[in-house]
Amino acid sequence: MADLSYVKAKVGTIEDAIESANKGGWNITIFYSEQTKKWYVYGGDQLIFNSETREMVDTFLYGMGFALTAMPDGGFEILKEIWGE
Repeated sequence: MADLSYVKAKVGTIEDAIESANKGGWNITIFYSEQTKKWYVYGGDQLIFNSETREMVDTFLYGMGFALTAMPDGGFEILKEIWGE
């Protein structure tokens, strides 16, 4: 298992990490497929990550949340302008 203690101290819970991503317009959803035995992370309708373990999904989402904690005030608006959204 990965040691995410520093990241968790900065981000909070996995729900907090998802909330941070969603503030940036990601609209994160997660689901598990019994058919493929994989976890899927979607940003809106776009598949952005999949894994056979929930631990890897959580690590990915904590990484998103951690990166977003470094975003300066107004950073999301700047990114949206760059991406043309």
